[in-house]
Amino acid sequence: MNQVPGPDIRALQDGLRHYPPSPPENFFNLITDQVTGMMLFTVILAASELHLFDMLQEARDISEICRKNSPHEVIEILCEILCSSGILTKEADGRYKNSEMASVYLRSTSPYFQKAYLENNRKVLFDIWFPLAGRIMAGPVSYSREHYFKDLSLPSMAENAICGRLQDVLYEITSLEGFSNCRKTLDLGGGHGLYAIALALKNPRMTCVIQDLPLVIPFAEEYIARYGVAGRVTTLPGDFFTDSIGSGYDIIFSSSNPGGRRPDMVQKITDALRPGGYFITVQSRGGEQENLFSRLEWLLWNFSDDDKGSRDWKGRVPFPDEKYLTALSDAGLVLLREREISDPYKKGHSVIILITRKHFSTG
Repeated sequence: MNQVPGPDIRALQDGLRHYPPSPPENFFNLITDQVTGMMLFTVILAASELHLFDMLQEARDISEICRKNSPHEVIEILCEILCSSGILTKEADGRYKNSEMASVYLRSTSPYFQKAYLENNRKVLFDIWFPLAGRIMAGPVSYSREHYFKDLSLPSMAENAICGRLQDVLYEITSLEGFSNCRKTLDLGGGHGLYAIALALKNPRMTCVIQDLPLVIPFAEEYIARYGVAGRVTTLPGDFFTDSIGSGYDIIFSSSNPGGRRPDMVQKITDALRPGGYFITVQSRGGEQENLFSRLEWLLWNFSDDDKGSRDWKGRVPFPDEKYLTALSDAGLVLLREREISDPYKKGHSVIILITRKHFSTG
């Protein structure tokens, strides 16, 4: 892009004589608010790396927090910033302690610990947003598929899911007629597999299969072992667009992957269900709900072996559209329920759950 010349000398002289035509506080407040937010994010990252939130599950004073030769004044200011943001609390005697928020989301022993979510945000900021002008000119940053899924996407998605979205989805599924009698479930493109794991824990007589790409499966297997459901939850490596997905399922579930929103997958899914079985998909609404920052970010990263960013934006097409609903009907799936579910990791964002059921008889 060509450089734009600056103001000429007359404009510069006029600038000394007149107030700016736009109120300066509007501009400076906007920038200050955003920079302050970024500073707070780095303070939270630093405190997490220093294991401050593990230490402050019990109230401690600065001398207890700081090791020998630690910068007491710096740590104290760090704690004061976290207190002013509601992340820490301060006792009457001056000791610092985790707020409930910090105990739940920032303590490493919490089941809701958001370590990968913080790290993923840091990575994206440094790879895309801080060098944005250079990234626009140089083109998208490239990630290998293995690195993207293993280190960036799936760990963060797993941590986000258990903060409300998974529990809401679980409620919708377990309240279905005959859920307690379901014996076999497929988590299509299941990624981390937490939905399958949660369903298996809810129904002890159910076995669940997680199907996803071979490079993703080891990650799901780590979660299967972590949650103690080995044997009842298994994995099926493969590409669900081209490979078999199995058959005889009481439930096929899909969350936030193209297998659950593409009309050309509907018949394949239906064929794999038993009569009376349920197909349940959870997807972004798409359309205007998707924000422009997300869309810009989508365009500025690629897989190293596939220029995905320039071809498709997942938020362009609203879901479900008429074509998808027609595909459901043509395949013999009856739409039972369509509901919004909060997705709290994005402010003001929600997803939609569609619950469909296969006809008991297609004759």
